[in-house]
Amino acid sequence: MRRAFAHMLLAGGLALALTSGALAQEPPAMQGKSAEEKARLKDLIEGAKKEGAVSYWDAIIQPETNDALAAAFRKHYGLAGSFKVNYTLSATAALITRVDQEISADRVTIDVAAVGSPTWVF
Repeated sequence: MRRAFAHMLLAGGLALALTSGALAQEPPAMQGKSAEEKARLKDLIEGAKKEGAVSYWDAIIQPETNDALAAAFRKHYGLAGSFKVNYTLSATAALITRVDQEISADRVTIDVAAVGSPTWVF
């Protein structure tokens, strides 16, 4: 009887350890999200992993900041250090022109474009 109880405790402890380990591996982007939102994010993250990179053009962030930003991005979404974050610093007018050209050609290669031009954005 004692032995059976000890085995049950051991099995329960192992199950708890495995469950808490799986939860601990959940990327910060998933924490506190609904099951539906977690599923949506998981699909996006898996798609990004298959692509292997994200591309962003910016008219504000300086190159010195890019490494810290890229590392934080990878950590937030649980991406490996080998996941590429392609960054291009651009003047506002050049960025707007590039985005407009890509949209017009239906060949968008930029995942994120950050520009301080509300009149263009809206």
